[in-house]
Amino acid sequence: MGLTLNLEKYELVAVGPTSSATLTANFPAQLLADVHGNSRVLRDFDLLGAATGTPDFVAGHTLQRVQAGKQLLDAIASLEDPQVGLRLLRACTGHCRLVHSLRCNPPAEQR
Repeated sequence: MGLTLNLEKYELVAVGPTSSATLTANFPAQLLADVHGNSRVLRDFDLLGAATGTPDFVAGHTLQRVQAGKQLLDAIASLEDPQVGLRLLRACTGHCRLVHSLRCNPPAEQR
């Protein structure tokens, strides 16, 4: 059909213990490194709010989410109308964010 892949637009995500020898044996060099020789393989990344990668990366991602949640809760607490605050609390904070994090990331890595 004459179609070719533009490997510059693709990302390779390596999850788990994957050696560079395994990657070079199974993927083209253009996908593994850019023109300057820098690795294009992602090992730590965020996909739809879920951290994937090393335990330290997941812990750091979780800490950022906790800090953002604290700011949000503080902003809701400073509202003058408690009914608006309650509505925002139910819809935008708390349980939804906690359950999303627990479902997407291993609980042991969420220090």
